[in-house]
Order: sequence, then C-alpha cells, then structure tokens
Amino acid sequence: MIKSIYFILLGVAAFSFIQAGENNLQNEKELAPSNYYISNNVPKIIDKNCELHFECKKKLKQAEVPKPCLKFCLKYIQCQNGTKVRGSSDQCLELNEQLVAEEYNDCAKDGSYVPIVPVAMIDFPCQPGYLPDSRGRCREVW
Repeated sequence: MIKSIYFILLGVAAFSFIQAGENNLQNEKELAPSNYYISNNVPKIIDKNCELHFECKKKLKQAEVPKPCLKFCLKYIQCQNGTKVRGSSDQCLELNEQLVAEEYNDCAKDGSYVPIVPVAMIDFPCQPGYLPDSRGRCREVW
C-alpha cells in the first residue's frame, strides 16, 4: 500500500514536472478517483519542450515525516529555448485531503511502511570542551 501512495504522488509529480498539454492531464486524472483533485488551476502548456516546476505548499498534518503533499503550486515554467516564466500564487493543484489521508493510513496499517527516523547529524567533530546538542551543533560543556 505504501507503494500505491507513492505511485499516486509520483504520478502527480510526473504530470506536474513534464506536461505536454491537456491530453496528458486528462490521462493522469483518469488513473485517480474522480474526486481526488479538488482544484486544478495549472495553465495549459502547448509547447512540449517546456517543464513545469512545482513546490509543495500544504502537507498532510496527521502524517509522520515525510508528510505527503496536498497542494502543489507552480513555481516556474522553463522551456528549452531559454524562457523562464514565474508561476503565480493561484496556479495550484490541490488534492483531496481525506483520500490522501486514507491512502496514507492504509499504507501505515499494512506494515510495509517503515517511518523515517530523524537523526541529528554532525559533519565535523567538536573541539575539546564542546559536545554536540540534540540538533548536532557544538555546545560548550559547563
């Protein structure tokens, strides 16, 4: 089940990053349930040589890290001819939070999901008299 949520999210991301027009958008929508997309204000791209770059603006609150994204907003459009157009704040693709949460919970119950454990990393040793704190920064020992 974890694979299915990632495949859905990867499908959305793939559609988002390389879009060849409305036909591809319709094909991606057919793979997901009809109410999976709440809104889609992403512009139609006629030029097949353009890539759409998105960033996540809203994540699922009840999930562990990494949290699935619920709202992808257009950051910029970059074409091979060198043109780069910034996206506006209203050009977003929003997913149904309830369906994403159900899919996420199904994956968690399945047992195949292994949560990522956050670990404090330090890239260099601390000087004598200092120890790393919980965030990996060197702090003076009192």
